Amino acid sequence: MKDNKQTKKARKKVLKYILILIIIIGLFTLAYYIYKNTYNKDDILNDIEIDSSNVTNNTTERMLQVQELKKTNNDIVGWLEIDNTKINFPVLQGSDNEYYMTHTYSKEYSSDGSIFLDKDYDWNIPSSNLLIYGHNNKNGNMFQDLLKYEDENYYKEHPNIRFTTVEDDSLYHIISVFKSRVYYKNEQNVFSYYFFI
Repeated sequence: MKDNKQTKKARKKVLKYILILIIIIGLFTLAYYIYKNTYNKDDILNDIEIDSSNVTNNTTERMLQVQELKKTNNDIVGWLEIDNTKINFPVLQGSDNEYYMTHTYSKEYSSDGSIFLDKDYDWNIPSSNLLIYGHNNKNGNMFQDLLKYEDENYYKEHPNIRFTTVEDDSLYHIISVFKSRVYYKNEQNVFSYYFFI
């Protein structure tokens, strides 16, 4: 009888330690996930040192930073920023429109993915349409701030988008914002704007 009580106590003690270990592992996993998905992308550019004597009338500091960042991953095609928002990211362009949905600019896995330009955009035949994709994450990362444009006051406070490449540093004025659903391929008589490059 005494052995039975001691065995039960020992089992409870082992179970208690196992549960504590599971909780600790869960907390570390959560902390790691939060750390990996909330790093400040702006720091990426700030960490890049450039020779300011190379800044000219035709080349901005941001263009030189993008050029330097491109050395870490040739898929980096530019930098997208809307002042005073969380939208401040490198823009990538891969051989497909899938990879950067789940990978960072440094090619590490991330459920946030990256901001990326449509694979079919041809830099040799420039278009006035740059089709740029990004997740709408409820945690506030990536393109979540775009939903705030439903409020006219928000638009008035954030009317411009800056897009910088190695060749150009441009400020675009937003003239329209709209929401649309993604159409099924078999739907007819619809304008699939996201296929228009």
